[in-house]
Amino acid sequence: MSGWMADKFGARNIFRAAIGVFMGGSILCVQTFRTSVLGGFLFRAILTANAALVSLSIAAIAGFTAYTSYAAMFAVLLAGGCFRSLQFTSLNALAYADVRSGQIAAATSLESVARELAAGTGVTIGAFILQISSFVQAHQMLVVQDFRPAFIAVGLMTLASIRYSLRLPKDAGNEIVGR
Repeated sequence: MSGWMADKFGARNIFRAAIGVFMGGSILCVQTFRTSVLGGFLFRAILTANAALVSLSIAAIAGFTAYTSYAAMFAVLLAGGCFRSLQFTSLNALAYADVRSGQIAAATSLESVARELAAGTGVTIGAFILQISSFVQAHQMLVVQDFRPAFIAVGLMTLASIRYSLRLPKDAGNEIVGR
């Protein structure tokens, strides 16, 4: 069946579709348990522990090789998508915790810009490290080995966000979940 699909639709398209399905599934995964997680734990603890899991899931991609099974890759991508979705959900909820109703529009604009800036910065730094890795290893074209340092660096950058989570008051976000 999978051989037929690859011939009919192209292996690249099948792989892209699978990634989309697993990433979409990861978002749905978080939607099913986010209320119990956010209601059962302190935001500070969630953001701290989850940042470590997000970091690990990004850095784990550096370990992918030609011999890594698709199942293992999809498991890492699915878990990483769940962790990132929970992190974004938690940060979004916390971003509006102390905003008065008259300031929601301004807060939405500011939060959106900050989120996009953070994501763009991560991509830019990852691409920069990718180019440095390729240059240092004297590759004429990008090869798989060039990507490993980039994924590890982006994972470490994500891990560095823990220090900001630890600065939150212990009761941060309690009013959102009714504590």
